[in-house]
Amino acid sequence: MYERFSDRSNRLGIEAFDTMMAGMSRQDSINLGGGTLHPTLTPLQQLFSLMERIPSADLGRIMAYCPARGLPEMIEAHREYLSAFRRFTAAEDEVCIVNGGTQGLDLVLQAILDPGDVMLVEQPTFLTIYPLARKLQVRCVGVRLDDKGIDLEDLERKAETSNPKLLYIIPTYQNPSGTVLSKERREKVYDIARRHGLFILEDDPYYDLSVSGDVPPALRSMDKDGRVAMVSSYSKIIAPGLRVGAVNAPAKVIKAVAGLKQCADMHTSGLSQYLCARMIDTGLLGEHVMRLRKDLSDRIGTLQSQLMTWFPKGTVWTRPEGGIFAWVQLPGAVRQAGQAVERDGSRVTFMPGDAFFLEDGPSRYVRLNYAGPDLRALGDGIRILGQFFKEAYEQGS
Repeated sequence: MYERFSDRSNRLGIEAFDTMMAGMSRQDSINLGGGTLHPTLTPLQQLFSLMERIPSADLGRIMAYCPARGLPEMIEAHREYLSAFRRFTAAEDEVCIVNGGTQGLDLVLQAILDPGDVMLVEQPTFLTIYPLARKLQVRCVGVRLDDKGIDLEDLERKAETSNPKLLYIIPTYQNPSGTVLSKERREKVYDIARRHGLFILEDDPYYDLSVSGDVPPALRSMDKDGRVAMVSSYSKIIAPGLRVGAVNAPAKVIKAVAGLKQCADMHTSGLSQYLCARMIDTGLLGEHVMRLRKDLSDRIGTLQSQLMTWFPKGTVWTRPEGGIFAWVQLPGAVRQAGQAVERDGSRVTFMPGDAFFLEDGPSRYVRLNYAGPDLRALGDGIRILGQFFKEAYEQGS
């Protein structure tokens, strides 16, 4: 068997992640660990209807090769989306359609960073950013979070001492903590980046999933000197399987991103782009987002009551105001064996908190996805996990 694999592939370290995702996709599990919405929250009927009405002339075009930057109608639809949902405008040459949000992150990092560069990342943060950095031989330096988002003093200190080139940040319903950075803090983050010559990679897949009202403007909307790239994803609001995301950035960055994308996969699926564009320009997306927000609000109520009833005394969490995750802090560190608990004939998957930090080890945190299971399964899953953690403390683990 051939075994001379590249250093690049060997240093990714994604085996544990693959095992975890395979376990979470099992049909017999209550999945509190993944990053998807319950299947009933996917607008299947709307998508089927749009597919049935594709004109034959359009079908031939979208099933052929597409421009690397995206179908013209999808680029225009994303600009419309930014104007309607994010309240800022983007020029046509400031958008590139990508194969999901993760590809957008990867391409921007490739466009900006060289091997040996340093990037600042929130602690905790989206766990996939770590293998992306390892692939590029980029060093991550952590910046603390508090209950209102990134710690400005620690950001200033790390910007001064670590010689970073880029800041990766999730300012709205941060994954995994759920924090929302205020407008004032966003302005200060941008000012720190400007003074220290940092490029900002703004990861923003949860912005539309607000159940508490308006959220602060995107960092990209504050960009005055071409130092912010914002990655959006339609996975969390339409369907992950469409694999449609978008990068909004200065035109020079988009040119580099599009060139890298063409080398990676030529273009994003034309059919997926077409369906996504039609969801936007027919108004179906806006109607669907309103339904999502109502459903998430109901789920947050179940989450709150079950956590208070079943989790150990001393457990704390912030009531989610949007997004799909709850970041739960247990009263003490627990060495969590795996990402699943089985009892009472049920199997519950979850995400141990240590996966989201640069340093491994026992963690006091657990990330729970309250949008993935149905309401009954959500309640059962939290009850089973709560009982598991109570027993773990009683046994002194």
